[in-house]
Amino acid sequence: MSATSTPELPEGRVPVKRIPDYCEWEAALPAFNDLWQEMREAWPELVEVPMGGLMVRGHYARFVYGAPEGEPARFLGRDKLDFDLSLPEDCDKFIEKADVLKEFLWAGGDSWQHTLEVLQGVVLAVRRAGIS
Repeated sequence: MSATSTPELPEGRVPVKRIPDYCEWEAALPAFNDLWQEMREAWPELVEVPMGGLMVRGHYARFVYGAPEGEPARFLGRDKLDFDLSLPEDCDKFIEKADVLKEFLWAGGDSWQHTLEVLQGVVLAVRRAGIS
């Protein structure tokens, strides 16, 4: 499905889930699944549409894939799964990966440009939060 045919989601409903630093990635997947299911209940047109999202832990980020009903959410990619947003080179890889995945990432509107702006905003917010 192209980004232009994506149903518009209400502003501010970006599928980004922040998880506590002490929480393991795999253990946090159910929390993303809950968010994804909540969105699917609110917008039934998403039922057959895989939806991408993002999980942030400290200054690390991972892309997540919300599978159709009956299948669990899972992490995307066979390459580098963790993006250390404190490193400029990882930020570049993160944005590149987002561009490759654009048809699976959803934000507050149906415009891919808006989605990219949201992801760049996540990078800035994480980096501003203070990196030890």
